[in-house]
Amino acid sequence: PYGITGPILEKILRDGGFSRAVLMVQREVADRILSKPGVRSFGYISVLVQTFCRVEKLFDVSRSHFVPNPRVDSTVVSLERREIDLPFDEYRDFLSVLFSNKRKNIKNNLKRVVSDPEPLLRRLKVDPRVRAEALGVEEILGIFREVIG
Repeated sequence: PYGITGPILEKILRDGGFSRAVLMVQREVADRILSKPGVRSFGYISVLVQTFCRVEKLFDVSRSHFVPNPRVDSTVVSLERREIDLPFDEYRDFLSVLFSNKRKNIKNNLKRVVSDPEPLLRRLKVDPRVRAEALGVEEILGIFREVIG
């Protein structure tokens, strides 16, 4: 059921016992997973999946291929596991904070985990006024690594 795609993806990523996974997900979820920084659909799930996997869109599956027809179209994606050493739960929680208020800039969202995030962001050459969805995965990883020490 597509309603639980997020938790299933998190479990797969947390457990990490795979080198490649091929999944069929709702097309809108695939768009988010594949999204790039600066695009409206780029967010928490984009960064989480792209941090731990290389993602590739394989093909779309129309709702007309099923009986009864579901209300949504699907996309098949390939997730190829990356070798990355990160504490999954801490990183997931950090991303939840970072993307919790999409209208706020990164400095304001980070105040929930760092008392004064501006010096940290300036040191990393990240504009404190940008929103999280404007940052790339590597920039977000850099901030996370600084925050957890």
